[in-house]
Amino acid sequence: MSASQSATFPAAPTSARAARDFLRTVLTDLAADVIDVVLLLVTELVTNAVVHAQTSVCVCVEISGSRVRIDVQDEATTMPGRRPVSVDSLGGRGLLLVEGLADRWGYEPHPWGKTVWFEIDGASA
Repeated sequence: MSASQSATFPAAPTSARAARDFLRTVLTDLAADVIDVVLLLVTELVTNAVVHAQTSVCVCVEISGSRVRIDVQDEATTMPGRRPVSVDSLGGRGLLLVEGLADRWGYEPHPWGKTVWFEIDGASA
């Protein structure tokens, strides 16, 4: 199976939930545990884009066989980076989660902004 879809969301606190809802409609053929990981990671990346980039966010999903790739695009040219967090910090762990749960991840600069992406192999998640 190979499929690709995308949706754009505003720079708003409700965008992470809307992105999860969008992905739930696209990822229906994957195992529930894989869907859960994808939804967690997209929540982190969309929230980062809304909070830090403060621009609209485009979420693109590509399914190819058992592999799922999610791209989160925003219009800020600042590249993502982990920041130091203390045990008491309420945030700042999004990229750590992506790094720990995705099979592959990275980011790509563009003249108009950036794409932060991750891939999950549905057969191994």
